[in-house]
Amino acid sequence: MNEEIIHYLLDKKIIFSGNPTMTPLTGGVSSDIFLLDDGERKIVIKKALAKLRVKDNWLASTSRNKVEQDYIHYVGEILADCMPKMIAADNKLGFFAMEYLGECYHNWKAELLQGIFKVEMAQKAAEILATIHLHSRNDSAAEAIFQTTINFYDMRIDPYLITAGDRNPDLSIFFQEEARRLKGWREALVHCDYSPKNMMISKERFVVLDQEVAWYGDPAFDLAFLLNHLYLKSLLWKNKFNECLSLCEAVIKSYFAVLGQKVEGELELRTGRLLLMLMLARIDGKSPVEYFAERKEEINFVRTFVYELLPKDNYQIGHIHKNWAVRMKDYANR
Repeated sequence: MNEEIIHYLLDKKIIFSGNPTMTPLTGGVSSDIFLLDDGERKIVIKKALAKLRVKDNWLASTSRNKVEQDYIHYVGEILADCMPKMIAADNKLGFFAMEYLGECYHNWKAELLQGIFKVEMAQKAAEILATIHLHSRNDSAAEAIFQTTINFYDMRIDPYLITAGDRNPDLSIFFQEEARRLKGWREALVHCDYSPKNMMISKERFVVLDQEVAWYGDPAFDLAFLLNHLYLKSLLWKNKFNECLSLCEAVIKSYFAVLGQKVEGELELRTGRLLLMLMLARIDGKSPVEYFAERKEEINFVRTFVYELLPKDNYQIGHIHKNWAVRMKDYANR
């Protein structure tokens, strides 16, 4: 695989050495990602995997590499600095090359895991997300490009919702209903992995990566996905949970400030419902968060929270947020 890519890049005069170094980059489970250095320039190579690197058996089409390219092109027309710059692509070989962001960038997830909670990062992430959703809302061109429901099912509905439902039979009906609803929803362009791990930040730019699951569907999925990561980080840093929860508040406020009040009510309820399900999915799905792997107390906290709130049919984000904060205060004071 590496030889074919190197020959392609040489032929296109993108690199000038036939013996570049290719260093694997860590952090992802769904693609081979390499930093290629030919002595004159550095670029990042990404090639989707047919079988993901997780404990469970998780297969998916490698055509999502092209989906990621399409997302970068589409959003690049709206928010150029927020997308990585594409350098080359070959769909027959199943890869693309993009700019290497360099040492001046840091990863937002790494910052959060260190207990550093900056409200301005949450605000920026929410504003970018809302801008993409607003621009693509009811855009027939985007809908035509991102008819990727099968890919979304294989990468998100089945491994997250269906699996979590199967492993929690008392709640499975909620997950099954949500899976059916999502399969038929068409509203805006959805990133589907809008997580701090896919955000690289410098003084000049806030760059969003890993768009391979992009789908034209329900924007509530992105908002819930982002919020879920922040709520779980507050549980990881229980002695600083209020600082982390301020990021959740900033995301909600900034997102709807851009998107507008006309769509806020129903979208908020869909987001709250999905948020609860994704909390459980990142514990009991095929892609559990790695930082709770050996932490039974935190896992039980999440399960208990979702089991209590999901059946009660009150999915206002403010209600969920208040309940999480009350429980976190008790948990932190033990």
